[in-house]
Amino acid sequence: TRGQIEMVNDTPLIEAGEKVTASQAALLQKLSIEPFTYGLKLKSVYDNGSLFDAKVLDITDDVLAAKFSDALKMLASLSLAIGFP
Repeated sequence: TRGQIEMVNDTPLIEAGEKVTASQAALLQKLSIEPFTYGLKLKSVYDNGSLFDAKVLDITDDVLAAKFSDALKMLASLSLAIGFP
């Protein structure tokens, strides 16, 4: 018969940045714990021959709304200046 594992206390198995051994991976698999997460850490953005810092992509809804409002004001001013209602 198969036994069960009961965890009664927090037991750190690995630390962030450490390589996972085969036995650690087997234990994590038995516990249905995924040992890895994958993702990208964006450092730079390349667009049309220009290289930008990744911070240019950090746009909040407030910043977007403010820029849109500024664009509408500019459009209204331009329309008024050329006499287009």
